Amino acid sequence: MTGYLADTNVISELAKSSPHRAVTDWLEEQDVPRVASVTVFELAAGIERLPAGRRRRFLDEWLAVLLAGAVDVLPFDAAAALAGARLDGDARRRGKPIPERDLLVLATAKAHELGVATRDLGHFRGHGVPLYDPFSGTHAL
Repeated sequence: MTGYLADTNVISELAKSSPHRAVTDWLEEQDVPRVASVTVFELAAGIERLPAGRRRRFLDEWLAVLLAGAVDVLPFDAAAALAGARLDGDARRRGKPIPERDLLVLATAKAHELGVATRDLGHFRGHGVPLYDPFSGTHAL
């Protein structure tokens, strides 16, 4: 493993007026934070659902700056699709399907030999991908 893929709940912490200090410290330690393309979708979709106004303008600008160079966006490519199919099959056989967007993040991490940094360890636990919760400093697998 060569690092972590930041889940949406981690990277979105940067847009808060009072972000969690442990998360911002962890993100600053990363050479370039990495996110999955599905995370970009989740961020943009959340912004699109907001009514016009100051908050939406701020988040539109924040996302544009973020995507202009503050993060490395990893695509959901053929390797991620194949990893996702295996993860999905294994999870369904165990009777514990993975929510679709979490599956895409997990598959992207697995395809790129990364862990997942997330506050929602339970969504990702048990699939052979290292996990880290920068909010609490907790590691899991």
